[in-house]
Amino acid sequence: EIINVLKYRTGSEKVNIVAHSMGGLVAREYLSIFGEVNVDKLILIATPNSGLSDRARQYCNFLGSEKECEDMGENSVFMKRISTFPPKKTRVYTIAGTGCLTDTQDGDGIVKQKNVILKYAKNFNINGSCLDVFKIGLHQGIIDPIKYPESYNLIKNIMKE
Repeated sequence: EIINVLKYRTGSEKVNIVAHSMGGLVAREYLSIFGEVNVDKLILIATPNSGLSDRARQYCNFLGSEKECEDMGENSVFMKRISTFPPKKTRVYTIAGTGCLTDTQDGDGIVKQKNVILKYAKNFNINGSCLDVFKIGLHQGIIDPIKYPESYNLIKNIMKE
């Protein structure tokens, strides 16, 4: 409904979606259900496109709903289903955080860098650090234009394409 309202108010035929973390999975689910006719570009920031590892899911269960956290697990039915729909017309971009140890791999402290990447997307990395106790600083901070102006500039440049 929001996309239809935006199209009506702007007079645009399509919208661009910029989504962070689980919001990116919601946007991908939108495309799989409603198709690509309304979306020109999809920018996914720190989105666990291949799921969350078990350790990150533990944080998720602490902070979020158990069912949604289960769905976001690496090998969940939801993640397998959503991965069967690669957009053909919508231009997809991913932005992954790097520089934080995430379950013994590089990532943003919550999502492994390799789990953000999509084969059919244009993939970018933003290097940062995790300085807080819970190591979620980069995962959350990556969308803060003051902390990470390179994210903001990257999104601006993508929008100009």
